Amino acid sequence: MGAAREIERPEIRTERLHLRPFHAADADRLVAFLNDFEVSRTLGRVPYPYTKEHAVDWLDRQQMPCPADETGFVIDRGDGLIGGIGFRLIDSTPDIGYWLARSCWGQGLMTEAARAALAWLFAETDHAKVRSGVYEGNPASLRIQEKLGFEVTGRSTVHCLAQGRDLPHIDTQITRTRFEALDR
Repeated sequence: MGAAREIERPEIRTERLHLRPFHAADADRLVAFLNDFEVSRTLGRVPYPYTKEHAVDWLDRQQMPCPADETGFVIDRGDGLIGGIGFRLIDSTPDIGYWLARSCWGQGLMTEAARAALAWLFAETDHAKVRSGVYEGNPASLRIQEKLGFEVTGRSTVHCLAQGRDLPHIDTQITRTRFEALDR
């Protein structure tokens, strides 16, 4: 698998959403939404409480060009950041992670955002698969992955920074072939 080329931060539009680069102006909304324990407790690398310093530090690291398989997007419904979605490489395979403000749960927004982000990644890279997963007890996120075509590949234990402990984790993945067959 060849390395993904470095890119400027792209933008993706869907029917209801704009996936765009992160900006310094997103800091206050990041803090407001990620400082909600119901959101941060399901994310591996987000501390709780989530402070303005966390947001500024993280946003500073998002401002440079990066490989496609290390790209993150703001999820914006037209009134500012409501969530985030992005990729990071783990053992040469992209892993997709995502979150959404609690007030936006249950509206199909994350499925829409994730489908668009996956389509973009597969178009921009030659990766044959994308991994993800959820902590046990997060059926809504697992349902999103099932709707997208992810399949359970195993179980593991993954540290959750917000909860300060290792948690049981359901590991998932989707192959390019499966995604393309299901993406109508």
